[in-house]
Amino acid sequence: MKLAIQSGDPIRRKPWPRWPIATEDTRRLLNEVLDSTSWAISGQSLTGPRFDRELRKRWADYIGVRYALPCASGTAALAIALEAMDLGPGDEVIVPGMTWVACPKAVYNVGATPILVDIDPETLCMSPEAAKAAITDKTRAILLVHAYCSLADLDAFLAISNDTGIPILEDCSQAHGAKWRDRRVGSFGLISVFSTQQSKLLTSGEGGLCCTNDEALFVKLQQLRTDGQVYADKVNPDNWMWIKTVDGVRGRNFDLSEFNAALLLDGLSRLEKENDLRLANLHYLESCLAKIEGVEIISCLQQVTRRVIWRLIFRLNRQAFSGNDMATIGRVITAELGLPVEPLDLPFTHSPLYQPMKVLRISRRPDAEQFNPKRFELPRALEQYDSCLAAPHFCLLGDNSDMNDIADAFGKVSKLSAALRP
Repeated sequence: MKLAIQSGDPIRRKPWPRWPIATEDTRRLLNEVLDSTSWAISGQSLTGPRFDRELRKRWADYIGVRYALPCASGTAALAIALEAMDLGPGDEVIVPGMTWVACPKAVYNVGATPILVDIDPETLCMSPEAAKAAITDKTRAILLVHAYCSLADLDAFLAISNDTGIPILEDCSQAHGAKWRDRRVGSFGLISVFSTQQSKLLTSGEGGLCCTNDEALFVKLQQLRTDGQVYADKVNPDNWMWIKTVDGVRGRNFDLSEFNAALLLDGLSRLEKENDLRLANLHYLESCLAKIEGVEIISCLQQVTRRVIWRLIFRLNRQAFSGNDMATIGRVITAELGLPVEPLDLPFTHSPLYQPMKVLRISRRPDAEQFNPKRFELPRALEQYDSCLAAPHFCLLGDNSDMNDIADAFGKVSKLSAALRP
């Protein structure tokens, strides 16, 4: 028997479940937008942006908050959330040292300083102890990210917030539908944000959502998203617009189109069923992997009462794989399965995507060193980067035979991994 990467037969040749999913309902909703004369909230139309309106209500109801606001991307959602919280130069925002790069970038793009803190190796989310130790008199927010297929310790972070008065900006871009103590994530922060980019559990290709219970913040978020304008209760008969100008806030165009809103409504109708299927397959896969030495799926804290899986995270004992690094093992597993299995996001102290010192407007500042990621220590993040692999969630939309293939691939690579050593 030989590894596929060494001209052997792969474990799997058949395709994986498709993602994103498009059904007849998807096409029907998109055709409704095409025929509506209202393709965006900023368009002139007597019919109005129906899908944006319905999405706001249904997402707010689903999360359990008063207000939801669609926007152009998860990064846009982060940008307007930080601006709505009046964060800027001189302010510090605590950010996990290992997640997607949009998080620290959004902070420094508003002029605030990202303070990178280490992760909890059990959850791969920000460590409460590390976050608490990083608080200074300049700390103005905690950007709490629920990462991969787990949730941050909300009990601990809410206690920190209550004790210090520092608000939580909750990033749930990887956790659509998850619950902590039977309450949806996205309902805990002063503002919460979601990405609906193509890889996410709820997707419109590109897109995002903001949530809050604060009416004043909701108005400000609208202005920041729509060039200073807010929703109108009815159409203006003079210009056929469903938005109106108000004073006080300079915004940008971060609107979401009606096509994207329709895609999100369609996906929301399937989200719970798809989350159920992913979770059932996860449990079966865990039973299969229990028979293989040196590989496990990361777990959740016991307060997680509804688990969702965005990226399926395998934690490996490298010795069971002949000491090979994660990049090598990932390439070999990918060749066996025809599925991208890859290392986690690089910690920001080592990430080529996070190089703020090379940004001209920052490098010229006398206080530029505060943005240098190298000044932080992230030993646990680096340790987990060196021991974990991630697979996309759509591999869990199949059946038991698909899970058997995943387990068989890890078993095969473990047995033959010595052949990978130089």
